[in-house]
Amino acid sequence: MPDEEAEELALIYQAKGLPEDEAKTLAKRLIVDKPSALDTMAREELGIDPEELGGSAATAAGASFCLFALGAIIPVAPFFFLSGLVGVIVSVCCATAALFGIGAGITVNIGTRRLVDEVRSGSSYISNSDRRVHFGLGTAERVDSVQVRWPSGLVEQFNNVTVDSIHSLTEGSGVAMNHATPKNSAPSISR
Repeated sequence: MPDEEAEELALIYQAKGLPEDEAKTLAKRLIVDKPSALDTMAREELGIDPEELGGSAATAAGASFCLFALGAIIPVAPFFFLSGLVGVIVSVCCATAALFGIGAGITVNIGTRRLVDEVRSGSSYISNSDRRVHFGLGTAERVDSVQVRWPSGLVEQFNNVTVDSIHSLTEGSGVAMNHATPKNSAPSISR
């Protein structure tokens, strides 16, 4: 298993521009120290900073299970009120609507600060929460960039994002549509 992980790390470093022999040497050196190897694999392969995660694995597993169960109710909920073909059609529509944009990860870069959030569903049969993602920018006068990791896997960067405004970001467009907002309103980014 360590050989496979070393090979995978070497490929990641080659993709970043290191020559093949240097990438393999570096990967083999990292794999020897297990904590260092695990940390590096999380950062390089998964794009996760282990130090930012915090909390316990049991809490993360419990939260993941609860969120999975909540998401699983979406296609089932219409059958509490409907049956037959109408129930199937409403179920398919609810499930499809829930998938668009939900789970998109958004990173706002302001100087050395990085603000991270994601689009959440927060809706149910009779109610719906605001799916816009709001970022409190404090006294920032501008946003350097906004990066979105769409559920499809596409990673897109938006550079024309202003503060004190609402923007609609559409997958694949590369353009943040600015909607006029009153002065001192909460800045937000929406899909």
